[in-house]
Amino acid sequence: MKLKFVFFMLWVVLAPAMFSSIAAAELRLFKDFKADVPAGWRVIDEGGHVVFSAPDESAVVTVTIQAARNMSAQGIAETMSKGLKGTEPVWDEGSGGYIFDFISNEKLPGKALVKVYNGTALVLAIMGDNPEVDALVRSMGDK
Repeated sequence: MKLKFVFFMLWVVLAPAMFSSIAAAELRLFKDFKADVPAGWRVIDEGGHVVFSAPDESAVVTVTIQAARNMSAQGIAETMSKGLKGTEPVWDEGSGGYIFDFISNEKLPGKALVKVYNGTALVLAIMGDNPEVDALVRSMGDK
């Protein structure tokens, strides 16, 4: 399965009400994917974990791609949700993954989606709200 399709499906599920207003973006290549990072956004790249933060701290997007270590998407989502004191993960047919809501340490409302394919776990989390999140998530895909 191509990462572009996975990221597109994550966007369809997690960002339906967000609208883009990006004036300029910079194409960045990460270990496992690429993304058009909006101007002014901060990026912390830790290899398998990338954090994107809006300049006004209104939103944070994280992408984690790593070996699933024989865990299912459901198992990973349940463990994460419990640790974040989130809602019970539910299967989302459209994305083919488990989704749950949570409140971040910064008190931002968040939504996460967990998928496992070919032994690799992909976790996309969106916290807060910013009009540039939509275009950022849409731009994510294979290098």
